[in-house]
Amino acid sequence: MWARAAFTHQRDRILESLDEVFATAQRARISATIWHLKTAYRENWGKMPVVLSRIEDARARGIDVAASVYPYTRGSNGLIACFPSWISEGSTSKMIQRLKDPVQRARAQKEMDEPSTMWENQWRGSGGGQGVTLIQVLNPELRKYEGMNFEEIGRQMGKDPRDAAMDIAIADRGQSEVVIAIMQEADVRAAVSNPLVTYGSDSPAQAADGPLSASKAHPSGSLQDIDRGSWIMCLDRGAGRELSC
Repeated sequence: MWARAAFTHQRDRILESLDEVFATAQRARISATIWHLKTAYRENWGKMPVVLSRIEDARARGIDVAASVYPYTRGSNGLIACFPSWISEGSTSKMIQRLKDPVQRARAQKEMDEPSTMWENQWRGSGGGQGVTLIQVLNPELRKYEGMNFEEIGRQMGKDPRDAAMDIAIADRGQSEVVIAIMQEADVRAAVSNPLVTYGSDSPAQAADGPLSASKAHPSGSLQDIDRGSWIMCLDRGAGRELSC
């Protein structure tokens, strides 16, 4: 008989989603791994000890559940993920039409500044434009903005940071990538030091040449940039835990 397992990527309503993971694993009698465990966005900061305690309690009840984490306070996504989800419905051309329409643009910008239960608001969760850094574009005319956050880009363009983000999305046809500041260091430290948590760090492969070879990409593709003097991790029986002890 093949062993069965469930892997889940947590959303922003972290405590509610934990209950779903536990219930699924228990009913299906399978193991569960929470992929990229984090307490993302300011409303969840400080909750990691509670999250870890719930996982430990679930294991004590006989539920086979553990987690992985990437040891960074920032995540990475496409720029268009910072806009309300209805913006990107359908084709790229439809998305661009919506972003160019003044009424729909104003509606989207309003929603970017408001909490929502309908979509995961990464713009607001990152603290607005200052927490969203442009790391990769395909349009070479936009490359001068790589490595800058949207507060900085907006100032350089003479625009609201939200307008700057939308105009770059249009000019790059939705292909731009960003890094988002969504986590608190104390929560990351708590997660990586817990024996139930291992590493699950990923990133798109970097091209050797061509337009996809130039990037200020998120470091999650490797663990080589970890500050070995600051994190609370140890090599643990070959489990890949690598930091100072």
